[in-house]
Amino acid sequence: MQEYEKQVFAHGKKTFQTNFTTLFNVKIVKATLRELLLFNSLYVSKTLSDLNDIVNDQPDPRIFYKSFLELNCGNMTSLLSFDSRSTKFLLSPDFD
Repeated sequence: MQEYEKQVFAHGKKTFQTNFTTLFNVKIVKATLRELLLFNSLYVSKTLSDLNDIVNDQPDPRIFYKSFLELNCGNMTSLLSFDSRSTKFLLSPDFD
């Protein structure tokens, strides 16, 4: 949220009123056991090719775009950004 002040004229006096506007919202979802196991598999992958295989085997990439409290309100796409092959797969036009 962003704070701003608004001028208000009441009874011949000028005062300022503090208001807030929403800049963006983050939807936090509860992680399922399947999602937690998938994330654990990504963390214990020994090579980048193993990691890439796990990402490519997912039928729906939306799991990587969800924000979880367990990831400090982040998502897996930002954590996987170091691997260009995984990022290319997740951003492919097949999933528009």
